[in-house]
Amino acid sequence: MTRYANRETALHIVARYGFIDAAKRLIKDGANISAKDGDKRQPLHRACFEGHTELAELLISNGADVEAKQQSQATPLDEASWKGHIDIVNLLLENGAKTQVTDKDGWSPLYTASRYGHSKIVQRL
Repeated sequence: MTRYANRETALHIVARYGFIDAAKRLIKDGANISAKDGDKRQPLHRACFEGHTELAELLISNGADVEAKQQSQATPLDEASWKGHIDIVNLLLENGAKTQVTDKDGWSPLYTASRYGHSKIVQRL
């Protein structure tokens, strides 16, 4: 498996930019859905942070862990809550993401959404 800057794999990169067709090809060719970059982020973290709902759905349907924690202990739900991506929050919750988790600073997804003014996410959580 080739690694790039910050130990990212090709799947991390396509997840960050939302390249769904490339992600499908990489997964078909055996890409590691659970690969971690230098900050222990998995491709699902990247898709959720950037707001790529279809890509997040693809990763989840292929076994990505909705509870995966990165170095800061943030989950994909934390990432989506921080950036205000309600569709991804809904997707993660529908796939079993827990809301009662905290990162290394003690922030929950609810606190994060509240802090950054994402009222629809606050109501959902």
